[in-house]
Amino acid sequence: MKVFFILLLLSLSALAQDIRAQRVEAFFREQAKVVQTPELEAVLAAGEILVVKDELKDNGGSLVDAIGEPGKITLSEDRWMSFLREGRDVRLLVLHELLRMAGLNDDNYLMSRHMIPLIQAPAEARSYCDLRVASTMTQVRTKKMTGEGFGRPAGVTGQVDLGGGNLRLAQENAVLDLSEKCRVAGFVDGVSVQGSYSTVSRNNRNGFVRHEMKIVVEGTCTKKMSVQRPKSQQKAEGCQKVLLCRSLLDEGAIAPLQFEDVQELEATSETWRCL
Repeated sequence: MKVFFILLLLSLSALAQDIRAQRVEAFFREQAKVVQTPELEAVLAAGEILVVKDELKDNGGSLVDAIGEPGKITLSEDRWMSFLREGRDVRLLVLHELLRMAGLNDDNYLMSRHMIPLIQAPAEARSYCDLRVASTMTQVRTKKMTGEGFGRPAGVTGQVDLGGGNLRLAQENAVLDLSEKCRVAGFVDGVSVQGSYSTVSRNNRNGFVRHEMKIVVEGTCTKKMSVQRPKSQQKAEGCQKVLLCRSLLDEGAIAPLQFEDVQELEATSETWRCL
């Protein structure tokens, strides 16, 4: 009975997570209907929306709420659920990602800031400015290792099969051995094989000489580590986001911020001593 309830709770938890992801995607698509052109509508219909639980970072290591690339948009589930709860006006962000989905360069909202119709924003909606700063960064560590694998005995009295199933099995076992050594050493994020070489081993048993294929593979184990991000990079991200938010406000691309959002903007600027 206890096992049944555990399985039931796990099933309900998975269902709840699926519902959250569906709500996020539905919210994005609803906002897209407000801002998309016929061309962008076709791009969205042919593309993919992926909702993930992980924090999202761009190629420079900055925190982002979505990543748009040709044919695909990835959304951070927690962030977009917060937009729903807070009643954020994310039309500019949605348009920004749609343009990227279409393969267009919209860095710093270069195009989207001139396309967004403010008159359609609900009066009670809170404007959107992303002021988060990543305090950590991911480093990739690698280590060279080898793995060994043996095939089935290939025969007796000097008969050695250097190909076929014997060779394939030895290769598969060598890669498995390499993968296991990587895992035990804590390198759990990837294994790549750079090369291999083979040998033939002999075993004397009751007067018979048995041979088997031995493959040794050389490879690289990989693991990702979270380390403290340099303060200079944090400052650069923080001030770039402050500057972008103020620019969007000045140009009227977003509505004036509410009091607590103004406080957050000024606090971020002061924290990083932005000009």
